[in-house]
Amino acid sequence: MGSIEILKWPFSNESIDQIDKNVDFLNYPVIYILNGNKEAYIGETVYFKKRMKAHIKSRKNLSEINLIKHERFNRSATFHLETKLINYFLGAEKYILQNKSKTQNDFTHNYYEKPLYDNKIFKEVWKKLLEQKLVDQELHVIENKDIFKLSPFKELSLEQLDLKEKVLDFCEKQIQVPEQEYGSLLVIEGEAGVGKSVVLSSIFNTIQERTKEPNSNLKDTENYLVVHYEEMYKTSKELLRR
Repeated sequence: MGSIEILKWPFSNESIDQIDKNVDFLNYPVIYILNGNKEAYIGETVYFKKRMKAHIKSRKNLSEINLIKHERFNRSATFHLETKLINYFLGAEKYILQNKSKTQNDFTHNYYEKPLYDNKIFKEVWKKLLEQKLVDQELHVIENKDIFKLSPFKELSLEQLDLKEKVLDFCEKQIQVPEQEYGSLLVIEGEAGVGKSVVLSSIFNTIQERTKEPNSNLKDTENYLVVHYEEMYKTSKELLRR
């Protein structure tokens, strides 16, 4: 099996124009990280040159392009690893991510050899990022942080996704109901450690995204997340900032 490679260029049209049109990664699934001193953008594409041109035209505060390639990459794998990198970069807290809300779909489907990409290849990617100084913390350090544990971009199970959709559907319907004295209430019960806080974080993030969607009943609504202990309050504020 091949190894992870990271290729670098300045974030400019001149750099992209100089790339040989015959290189293998121009029409192949890749992951990329665009970064400046304080901000970063993580993405995946099969049309690298075209995608970079679009970013250069529209994005600010970025100075470097980092392309991540591997001979075993496929579109399912790059989508999965992109989402996972966003989650870990949030936990690393080195950069403010420009695209932390990049996807409407919180579930990464199963695909051939997913455990290989989820574990071995992702660890290889992270090791390379450490070598390139794009990150400065080991995976186990990030995994022990509350900001990582409560990230709204963590992969949800099918059962958690089903619950999330029920809550979102309830919110979309209730916002249309005439105002009542006591409002509406949906109670979710679960034992400690089953992932209620993670689902709540994901639900609130999607509600906030829908406030900007023209076809959503939640468009332009003002929403609040009430938490019951200090640590979750601090973590939630930090997630919203990033």
